[in-house]
Amino acid sequence: GSNLQSHGFGTVWILHGSVRYALAACRAGIRKRIGYGIGWQDALLTSPHSLSRRDQTLSAIGKANRLLELHGLSVSDTRPELPIPDAILQVTKTSQAALHGPAIALAIGSSESFKQWGVDRFGDLIAASRERLGCSFVLLGGAGDTVAARQLTDRFQNPDWLLTVIGAPILEAAAFVSGCKACVGNDTGMLQVAAACGTTSLGLF
Repeated sequence: GSNLQSHGFGTVWILHGSVRYALAACRAGIRKRIGYGIGWQDALLTSPHSLSRRDQTLSAIGKANRLLELHGLSVSDTRPELPIPDAILQVTKTSQAALHGPAIALAIGSSESFKQWGVDRFGDLIAASRERLGCSFVLLGGAGDTVAARQLTDRFQNPDWLLTVIGAPILEAAAFVSGCKACVGNDTGMLQVAAACGTTSLGLF
């Protein structure tokens, strides 16, 4: 809430059923608060339109689309698109230029342990892909994935065909994945970013 307050936002759209985000918006003094209105969250919203009990059975995307519809908005194109500034693209291209052959991004992070495919499996995938395709790899993840990334680079003795991008700002990470032929990863935000960059993406569930 304190972080949000510093931006002076006047409106917030909460595309989640949790009450936490509504509490943060209240703490920030955001006057117009729009959300699903599920459970206690409803008491903290200012919008007259919220989801009905029937709407609450919709998928995450279905709920978001329904909320927009209730407020007179519609999504005309469901294809994700994330534009990346040219300056950031140029910087990352320099780093990727040292890689040999086409690169595959691996989104090794996960917000939940049950979504984590595992370091050993990612390592086996790298080994098999190197043998069959001779491709390079870019490891993508948050600051919490530093150990996993180090284990993978150590397994292959820090080769020049394995680039580590851990804890990078989101647009920088997006620029790296946009330069890859494909992205393979856990059910994580970076996988969604890869798709939004137009990179062929394979999710591991």
